[in-house]
Amino acid sequence: MIAIDIRNPDKENWREVIAESDTPLKTVNIVRDLFLCSTLVNVTTQVQVYTLDGEFVRTIELPGLGTASGFGGRRDDTETFYSF
Repeated sequence: MIAIDIRNPDKENWREVIAESDTPLKTVNIVRDLFLCSTLVNVTTQVQVYTLDGEFVRTIELPGLGTASGFGGRRDDTETFYSF
């Protein structure tokens, strides 16, 4: 995931926030000033939490194997909801 300053959008000004991995990002949401990044690994959702600077915080434990969606919110929200 990259950050682009819309006032200065030239490619040489782009900044990588979260590095590319073997599993492409499915969704990214911001809740409580944290990125909630969802990927799909072997048909199972994995959700990782990162700071706005791209520092890994933790992986969210889900109830088991399966897919999850949701994790939406606003920057100042203190909670989010998801379906599994």
